[in-house]
Amino acid sequence: MPKTFKILLEVEEVALGHVMNMLHRTPGVARCDLLLGDASKSAPAKSAPNGAHKPGRKPPFVGEEVAADLLLRLLKKKPMRSTDIAKAFENAGRSGKSISYVLHMVRKDGLIQGGENGYSLTKKGRDRARYV
Repeated sequence: MPKTFKILLEVEEVALGHVMNMLHRTPGVARCDLLLGDASKSAPAKSAPNGAHKPGRKPPFVGEEVAADLLLRLLKKKPMRSTDIAKAFENAGRSGKSISYVLHMVRKDGLIQGGENGYSLTKKGRDRARYV
C-alpha cells in the first residue's frame, strides 16, 4: 500500500462543491474528510423561503447523483443501448433526453465505447466505475 500524506486545505464556501468534486476525481486521493467546524460562524446562504424556486423551473434535487456517475454505475452491470439508458435516467428522476451530452462527454473521456450490444465500459471506465 502506498504511503499517504495528510494535507489541510482552507476553501471558500462558494468553491467547496467544485473543490470536493475535483478531489474525488483526482487519481491518488485516498480519502477526503470534511472538517466543517468553522461553518457555523459564516453567514447562512441566502435562499428562497420554504424551498420556493423560480416559477417554471423544477426544484433542484438534493443529493442528486452526477449523470456521468449514474451512467458508469448502469454500464458496470452490463452493456446497454441508448434507449435503455434513457429509461434508466428517467427512473432516476432525470430527463431521458439528457443522455446525448453525457454519452458524448464520457465517450470523449475514454470511459465507454460503442459496440453491437450498445455502450460498454472500457478498461479505464471499469477502473473508474469501481469508485462510483
